[in-house]
Amino acid sequence: MSYSKKEINKVIKKIIDSFYLPNENPAFNQDIESFKHNGDFFNSEKLHSNIEPRTITLIGTEKLVKYKNSFRELYNVMDIRTDYKISFETFKNETQQLFFDNEFNYEKIKELLKSMPIIPFYHVARIFGVDMREDYLEFGKFAFINKNHIVEYIELKTQGKEKYAELKKWALEGIANEVKSGKTFIYLAIKYEAKDAAYCKEEYDRELNLVINTLRYISGVKNDRIYIDKKEFMNQGITYQQFTEDGLVLGGKKRDIKDIPILISEALFYNEKNGSKKIWGILSKEKNTEFEKRIIKAIDWVGISINEDNKDIACTEIAIAFEALLKRNDQTLISPSIQGQISESIALLIGKDLAERKNIIKWFKKFYEYRSSIVHGYSKEIEANYYDCLYIFKDTLTKILVDEKYSNIKTLDELNSKLTDLKYDF
Repeated sequence: MSYSKKEINKVIKKIIDSFYLPNENPAFNQDIESFKHNGDFFNSEKLHSNIEPRTITLIGTEKLVKYKNSFRELYNVMDIRTDYKISFETFKNETQQLFFDNEFNYEKIKELLKSMPIIPFYHVARIFGVDMREDYLEFGKFAFINKNHIVEYIELKTQGKEKYAELKKWALEGIANEVKSGKTFIYLAIKYEAKDAAYCKEEYDRELNLVINTLRYISGVKNDRIYIDKKEFMNQGITYQQFTEDGLVLGGKKRDIKDIPILISEALFYNEKNGSKKIWGILSKEKNTEFEKRIIKAIDWVGISINEDNKDIACTEIAIAFEALLKRNDQTLISPSIQGQISESIALLIGKDLAERKNIIKWFKKFYEYRSSIVHGYSKEIEANYYDCLYIFKDTLTKILVDEKYSNIKTLDELNSKLTDLKYDF
């Protein structure tokens, strides 16, 4: 939603009003925020003198809550994250400097934001439990790098730029030690062009989780000894003892080991038949359609479920994935209930004939009863096979991704319309 200058100025006034609220007595209120004038640090006269930089201090719970909330509102109404690629904290820290010269207004804020340069940043982190034979694979904005070639990759991207040679040398030595550890992992690198390193870090953390859950989804393997995550798995064990009343004492240990790596290759990214190529293309886009956002959210939930040890919770997370992908409001021609909406959509998408569609609807009804029994604590003796849930979801999403009747839809309403036509096409 786009806001007018008048609406934005109203929010700016709220920040100014909260800024000038009287400070509370610090003896009775510990909520304090201080910031110094950045310009004073770059003034050569002041830098070499005993003059302290100018400081503004805000004191008081009510005052700070209003101040920070109004700043967050301004960040949103000006669409700072999208238009300027700046994190909230950096936006707040930079623009509140304008209070020192009484210049906190719309024009000066815009001028300050535009003056901040756009800088290319690469963020790199490890993904454990994954291995690869290729040196590195690039798909869209993602680069998957063999751990034995990470130093070579960084050298390639920074070739001929030795401004920070010593710092780079120190960093590469640390990376080389990671590689020598003997642990199973690859590196994920993503390039951002933004005004703020903190923004890139936030985006990378979000996208790293999405990539990990997508790798889990595409691998489609749920196994106690398989592990794909950004954190290293620490082998754990449970020790226990047993004894009988006649004095026999026994003991043992159950170890939790994750030692089977998932091997990724070019086929994981360019397979059109299972929708992998389309999925990575969606993740690589700068802006996604409404239905693409649903696909991303659904895959995210499936990835979470694959990593979940508790079977009941894992199946419930698959149910959430179905809802993220296909749940509609009550104003539909297919069915008013969530269960009916989703089951009928699945049946129409992957059912080959009437009998198979009826079986899918019947299966989903039982699955949803199981979901409800877990979520609401009903005492129903209902079981669900995780792999049945996973494969039906994957069949459903693959149909949407690769079938030309559905592969270009942009909204859930478009899918609803096509499924309604299919339902009544005698």
